[in-house]
Amino acid sequence: TEVEDEVSQVGIETSQEDAITQWLFEDVEDDPYKEEVTDQYLESFEGGSDVIDQIGQQESGGNYEAVNPYSSARGKFQFTQVWTPQIKSFMGLPEYFNKDQVMQAFMKSPQSQEQFMQYVTNTIYKPEVEKLRPLAKQFGLDDNKLIRMLHYRGIGDTRRRLQTGDFE
Repeated sequence: TEVEDEVSQVGIETSQEDAITQWLFEDVEDDPYKEEVTDQYLESFEGGSDVIDQIGQQESGGNYEAVNPYSSARGKFQFTQVWTPQIKSFMGLPEYFNKDQVMQAFMKSPQSQEQFMQYVTNTIYKPEVEKLRPLAKQFGLDDNKLIRMLHYRGIGDTRRRLQTGDFE
């Protein structure tokens, strides 16, 4: 396979899973992108950890290795394979990793799951909360409830429900 060829080219004799594990536990100093992402998003995260913890508990009971049997959702926060391009970039995974390999690597890294959720909350959910807050207040939804709704239902569906008042 392509991964095995790549692994062979760098002189590592191992399985795909071992290659993913090896990448995950490489020293951060060898990958300045990982260090930059970690510092940037951990420092920028202001509060909201309670809502993130609530989402993790609701989605998987806090299980970093949770697998949804009915969808491609994986990990503590149940991100689906739709997120694999962002996860691959965020984690600095090799370009040749396919969706399954990205999700395997993601599931093996609780730290990446936590940091990615913080990143998504800061860069996607919070700006959307700013836009949707006036609509959400009509229905008694505070920012934390709105963040949960955005995570569970997606931006488009959340926006539609708030605009129409249809929550069934």
